[in-house]
Amino acid sequence: MAEQEVPLETLQREVPQQPPVLNVNPSPPVESNEISPQNGVDESDEDTNEVSQPRNIPETIPGLNRMIEEWQLTGTEEQQFFSTNGNLLDAAITAIKSRLDERDSNIRKSWLLTEIDHWDLEKERIVILTDNSLVVVKYDFKDQLVEELKFIPLAVIRKVSVGEFKYTHSFAYSRTGKGLTVHWGDNPVSFTTRWNPFSSQVPHAIFTSHVLIMRNKSVNPRLKFDTLPEELVQAVKDFRARSQPSGEAVGGEEINIVEEDIVFDYYLGISAMIHNQSFLGFFKKRGVMNW
Repeated sequence: MAEQEVPLETLQREVPQQPPVLNVNPSPPVESNEISPQNGVDESDEDTNEVSQPRNIPETIPGLNRMIEEWQLTGTEEQQFFSTNGNLLDAAITAIKSRLDERDSNIRKSWLLTEIDHWDLEKERIVILTDNSLVVVKYDFKDQLVEELKFIPLAVIRKVSVGEFKYTHSFAYSRTGKGLTVHWGDNPVSFTTRWNPFSSQVPHAIFTSHVLIMRNKSVNPRLKFDTLPEELVQAVKDFRARSQPSGEAVGGEEINIVEEDIVFDYYLGISAMIHNQSFLGFFKKRGVMNW
């Protein structure tokens, strides 16, 4: 019997963006502080300190010094993630809301979490809960662009589970802690879908707290997944109460939070180790290259 998977509406759209403007105005000329020598002796030598004073280094390219200063990895680890800078998260929510239609215009709650795909790769995602959908958003915090909107209709969600991460055969990489799995569809993942890292047909989504929470570098409650299970279950129940008097899913299944482990069945985990430990799924300052 052919596998049936509940379609997942995915919206991916390029947003036009003017290229960033680099301030190339040349730096103002540096006034000379030279002191004319008297009696053959340079008075500046008499006042020379052991520690040299800062100097303005001439620029071969206008604006180069400023760019180099911005590229330096300064501040705490939390400040190295673009998503934690200022009010960027609130600005992102506003930008995303303008992309939602009327059915999803009422935002119940939002989070900044880590999504874990079926290849165990971590990705920074904004998760928005509306009256009709769970929206998973890939947002470019560096250039402030909405790159992808993935809609999980509340009508198709059949189970919400919370549990510990477990690994069956992974030798190179494994994570600890707890996460949340949102299930839709009844059929198991096919072999081709499971081994295709680019497949969008996996009938579940896994979330955990942002890496800054997992590494004890932040206490921001919006970066924790803890409140998502209850909020999501309540939203699904409210949706069913509006659409079905019984409040039950198709087939009579009632939705509740289920306690069960999140199991990853991998033999090496090398790709996950390289990807996750380098934070390749996050928008982060990385020295001379930021993405």
